Amino acid sequence: MTTYSIAKADGGVIVLEAAPGKDPAGIIAKWPPDVRALVANPVSIIEVPRSDVPKDRTYRDAWMFGSRGEINTDMTRARDIHKDRLRELREPKLAALDIEYTRADGRGDAAEKARIEAERQKLRDIRYC
Repeated sequence: MTTYSIAKADGGVIVLEAAPGKDPAGIIAKWPPDVRALVANPVSIIEVPRSDVPKDRTYRDAWMFGSRGEINTDMTRARDIHKDRLRELREPKLAALDIEYTRADGRGDAAEKARIEAERQKLRDIRYC
């Protein structure tokens, strides 16, 4: 397989692996329109060693081309991705606590409401390093 880095117009990177001798632009042209739109007007398509592609793809939506064509992680984008993941993780926990709070409120249990509110606040206070 041959590995290519495709520089998108927004500075992002898409990694494409193709069989040797296959033209990456030709491969992209055959993609469905909605997928092809992800790389609309690529700035460049560069063949790169597979070892230059980061192994951890957790923040691949934050990958950017460096000044020498290398793949770097844009930390601002990576932090936003991290924040979104934390929000997704805490959402069901907050929803469950909301139900508990409503039940405690219905019983008039002020101590339980205070405990639940403290738990909700802990979840809201999680820092997004």
